[in-house]
Amino acid sequence: MYRGCSHAALFLATCCNGAFAAPMWSEINGPSSSPPPTSLAALADQAARNLRSTGQRVACFESTSGGLIQASLLATPGASKITTCGAISYTSSRAVPVQKVQSLDEPLDKDGHRCRPKDGTEYIASKQERVMTLARQKRRETGATWCIVENGASGPTFAYDDLSAGFSAIFVSGPGVERGVLVRSAHANREENMWLFTRMALDLLADCVAEAEAAAAKAVDAPVSPPPAPVLAVVEDRYGGVEVSVREGAE
Repeated sequence: MYRGCSHAALFLATCCNGAFAAPMWSEINGPSSSPPPTSLAALADQAARNLRSTGQRVACFESTSGGLIQASLLATPGASKITTCGAISYTSSRAVPVQKVQSLDEPLDKDGHRCRPKDGTEYIASKQERVMTLARQKRRETGATWCIVENGASGPTFAYDDLSAGFSAIFVSGPGVERGVLVRSAHANREENMWLFTRMALDLLADCVAEAEAAAAKAVDAPVSPPPAPVLAVVEDRYGGVEVSVREGAE
């Protein structure tokens, strides 16, 4: 571990020890090609339907996807009823006035940048930690039912020799459901990766909203257990007194 970058290393170690194991985080390998969709609205159709059916709203904070998540949601009918706000940032240290991420208190270097992870593995772990922290924080601050956060690297070049393809860490925080997915692309085509990460983010959002709705419906339909029978049987006698006995079968 090296100075100033303990958070990413700790997150990585915690993941390896199972504290952030499935179902909170999962990993998806992308296809060899990710062509752009025919429609922005089509990408967000299921997520938008699920949000509308529950009367819920989502806030979006993006980086690598460049605003395509929010744009896709805004392209659907009735978007004003399912979205709240969002932001796009590309350099974390420069986005501090907008994001004001709490809990990640790594020091900045003389140029104002966050500490540099030692390799690609730790770099990816730092992205996972950041999106999880930001999703939880911004959900509270914006008052949205859901918050989705995306951050990664699209290519075609990367800051670490052990990275040769794009990746994106995506996290959704909502009522009773939190899920993260690490998407690993098969290539370094920047624009195709942006579309891939957007598609994966919207699919994750749709699944989370549906999961929360199903859990809520199950809770409503669950049979209510009758209250336990009292242990003591109380009987008033003819003189106005009270006789108390232990009910038969009571434990």
